[in-house]
Amino acid sequence: DGSLQWKTRTGPSVTAPVLDSRGIWAYVGSVEGTLTALSIADGNVRWIVDSGAPILTSPYMSLDETKVFFGNDDIEAVALRILDGTEVWSTTLQGQSLMNCDPVVNGTTVIYRSQPLYNFHLLLYEGDDVMDQAGGIASDWGQDWNKVQPEITSYLSNQPSKQTFFILDTEDGQSRGIAPVLYTY
Repeated sequence: DGSLQWKTRTGPSVTAPVLDSRGIWAYVGSVEGTLTALSIADGNVRWIVDSGAPILTSPYMSLDETKVFFGNDDIEAVALRILDGTEVWSTTLQGQSLMNCDPVVNGTTVIYRSQPLYNFHLLLYEGDDVMDQAGGIASDWGQDWNKVQPEITSYLSNQPSKQTFFILDTEDGQSRGIAPVLYTY
């Protein structure tokens, strides 16, 4: 009927919560930098963790529901143990902000995207130049990608501060390699 069941303060300007599959717990980040685990039944707080910087991403859960992932504005990707909020890992990424770039879990990989450090238009032109270095466009998309992908990887390897897409292992937060993703026209 839309009546209020419970109310719990978790900080100003909270992110969209993630819920466990059993509907027992919700995990909510705030611009104060805290991630809070709440009981869905009564709003009781299970734990609160201060990440040290505003949380501007919605959290996301590992497929086995043992970890919750989020990003903060120290440009850190963070994994906490769902049971008690203990930090499993924290990985510093490149970029200006993780705002509105929610992590995405795919199996044992968690993907983060950041806002670029550099002027957006500069990155667009540089991205086109990198792809042009691979030569003319092939008629088959697969052949074209096989030519372009090494150029993109080399460019980002030589200029890691221009990376904005990060693929991390869900267990330890280590990079799974350079994602060949550029800003282009």
